[in-house]
Amino acid sequence: MTIGCSTSIDEQMTQLLALQDGWCDGDGTAYDRKVIARVRLIFNLLTASGIPIPFIYPTAAGNISAEWSTPSYEVSLVFDHEIVTARLIAIADRGRRPVDERYQVIGIGEPTHGLIPKLRELLIEAVKEP
Repeated sequence: MTIGCSTSIDEQMTQLLALQDGWCDGDGTAYDRKVIARVRLIFNLLTASGIPIPFIYPTAAGNISAEWSTPSYEVSLVFDHEIVTARLIAIADRGRRPVDERYQVIGIGEPTHGLIPKLRELLIEAVKEP
C-alpha cells in the first residue's frame, strides 16, 4: 500500500495562496505569501527526507493541515498560522494508542529534531496496517 498525494507541493501551495478572505462560508482569511513560503520549505524538506507528499488543507483558523491516511490509520501534521509550532496527530482504529505531540518548527531539519523520525515511524506503521 502506498500513502500520499499525487498533487505536488508547489501546486497545493499555489491553491492555498489563491484563497481569498472569507473563503470558508465567510470565515477564513487569505494566507500571507511569507507563511506559504515557509510551509513550502518545510514540506520540501520533509519530502526530501523520504516523507510522502501529504494532502494539504487550509483551516478556517488560519492553520495548515497536512494529512496522510489509509482506511485504518490517519496521520496529521497541523501547522499553526504563524508556522512556529506543528502538532502531530495519529489515530488508528485498531487498539493503538493515539499520538498527539507538539513540535517547534525551528530547527526541523537538524538531525536532533524529533519530528521527521517520528513522522516517518508513524507513516511506516500506517502503510503496514491491513
